[in-house]
Amino acid sequence: VILGTRVYAIWNSDRRIFVIICILLVIAVGIVSWSMAMASSNSHEHPEGGCERFGLSTDSAHRLAIDWEYMFIFDSVVFILTLVKGYRRMDFSEGLGVTKAMPLTRVMMRD
Repeated sequence: VILGTRVYAIWNSDRRIFVIICILLVIAVGIVSWSMAMASSNSHEHPEGGCERFGLSTDSAHRLAIDWEYMFIFDSVVFILTLVKGYRRMDFSEGLGVTKAMPLTRVMMRD
């Protein structure tokens, strides 16, 4: 939520960004809820190695991996939106590099 709020602020409260972030967060809540609802209690079927050592069945481990993969996707979207906005703030003149730009680090600290 904090990262989504930061991106929303960097994009000057753009409604489209708000909708994107909200949709991603609703999907995240749905995936986590699904994962928690489908958790199995018979987790000691194969105690030889892998995730079973930690009390997870193979199905539970797969659901947990889906949770982490979605969080990676969400973080990637936030990162890309931040980079795009930072790149757009740069002012390139005559191919000499950045002249009047506000550095991305300053934008992040400000917002």
